[in-house]
Amino acid sequence: MSVEEHIAALLDGDRGARALRDRVAKALDQCLVHVAEAQFWQVWTRPEPAIRDACLQHLGSGYARSFAAARRRTALAAHVRDPDQRRRLSCIRAYEQLGRLPNADVDAAREALEALSSDPDETVRTRAETALRSLANST
Repeated sequence: MSVEEHIAALLDGDRGARALRDRVAKALDQCLVHVAEAQFWQVWTRPEPAIRDACLQHLGSGYARSFAAARRRTALAAHVRDPDQRRRLSCIRAYEQLGRLPNADVDAAREALEALSSDPDETVRTRAETALRSLANST
């Protein structure tokens, strides 16, 4: 089954429910493990919220570490001020991962994490501060 067919099957039903969105994102994240970088960026352009959630989660996973760093940074930057707390938390995990990669642009990761450390949401702010400390300890 192609990625497009998986997406269509997973999105069949009530899209408004958060539980469905979470299930779709989790299932898609598993599917993304098996796709090449070019296929991932095709999926990234889709407008469905669950798909974007899965893609952000995937960018923070170890599976996406081979993706082009500049493209990952650009994709993540679009969600640093996302109204959805979960997406900002996914960005934190992804920036922390990005900052630890060989030849990483640690300054870009640190800059984004610093922006997230002033987030109005306490959970986001705390996790960003923790990620900044972790990044500082690993460099």
